[in-house]
Amino acid sequence: MFIEGGWSPCCVLHDIAYWHGGDRKLKDIADLDFKKCIKDRGYPIMSFIMYYGVRFGSISPIKYGFRWGWGSDPDTKIKLDSQYFEL
Repeated sequence: MFIEGGWSPCCVLHDIAYWHGGDRKLKDIADLDFKKCIKDRGYPIMSFIMYYGVRFGSISPIKYGFRWGWGSDPDTKIKLDSQYFEL
């Protein structure tokens, strides 16, 4: 997770949304909710940086495992481990 801070719960929710995926509108909503969550936690500058980081990262020519809808990709070999979540 990007630098531990008070915005970590926002990152978890955003990562879950990216895992789940959906249409383009859902991606836009997930990214805007991410930005709002960070800003609402008192980090307005970081919300701007993180928002544009995920937006530009999604169009990067460098492909990595964590992309929109990666959880529904049958080629994904990542196993979710419940130790990372407090339920």
